[in-house]
Amino acid sequence: MLASAFNFDNEERIICHKFRGTSLTDPQWEVLRCRSEGLTQYEVGNRLSTSRENVSILEHRSQLKINEARATLAALEELTPTDKVTVPSGTYL
Repeated sequence: MLASAFNFDNEERIICHKFRGTSLTDPQWEVLRCRSEGLTQYEVGNRLSTSRENVSILEHRSQLKINEARATLAALEELTPTDKVTVPSGTYL
């Protein structure tokens, strides 16, 4: 479903635009925002004028993307040296 199909008010558009540059779509951000407020999928669907099933799909896909991002960061952490050893000048190795 296209983001334009959702009935975002100005405040909701501002929130979505704050997260530009991420892999989540505006509808995915909006679903996560509503769910973080404690709304059920059914209530989110009513607020966004879509079905509970579509909300479920959007939430699931956003969680997949978030998990992929976390796995990417974890892999990057493993590549980044975390310990430094200082060897004084003149030390024989």
